Amino acid sequence: MIWESELDESNLQELYSWIDEIPLSKPKRKIQRDFSDGAMVAEIVYYYFPDIININNYISTISFNQKRLNWQMLNKNVLDRFDLHLSEMIINDLSNAKLRTIEILLFYLKLKINEEIQLRQEHQTLLSLSTVDSINDKKSIVPKRTSRNGQLTENITSKSTYWSTYEQLRKQCLKQQEDIEILQMKIYRLERVTQLKDNRINELSRTIQDCPHIRSNTIINNKFKKT
Repeated sequence: MIWESELDESNLQELYSWIDEIPLSKPKRKIQRDFSDGAMVAEIVYYYFPDIININNYISTISFNQKRLNWQMLNKNVLDRFDLHLSEMIINDLSNAKLRTIEILLFYLKLKINEEIQLRQEHQTLLSLSTVDSINDKKSIVPKRTSRNGQLTENITSKSTYWSTYEQLRKQCLKQQEDIEILQMKIYRLERVTQLKDNRINELSRTIQDCPHIRSNTIINNKFKKT
């Protein structure tokens, strides 16, 4: 995660709209303060993936130490799963409601949640196709008796294969998404630098136009160059 990222206004508005669509336990007033204990981040994860988080472990609090405990537990049990590991410094910044820190975390969490949703859908599609293939195979072959243990082993092997495929797809998507995020940030920074340079050039141009001494010297120099 790039903690030096700068989110533009469109990114922030899209993020706030996304949060507003999620039924949280309390309204969003001041996002840095409201999310500083980590409890509402846990609620967001629980809303999408109730199978990977125990929401009762995260207590809404104003105690700095309890906030840190919430974030540490969330970091270890949930965020690491999304490759969003938080350093102790970031945990302190989040607990202290440092400006823009929670927005950056939520921005990347939103991306990871969307990736996970897509991967789960793909995994479900694979399972559905497998079920259809299995039914077709049973219809096309002569039934034969198999031992219970043999059938159980076949089912376990099949599930293991599909889970392995799912994990591979998940890791590939995560890596590709990280590469895209890095490239997007580089593009944004280059555009920002270009904009700053253009602004500086415009300022210098206005300074030259507003200063008669510099303007007259420029005109004289241009005349000498022509001669």
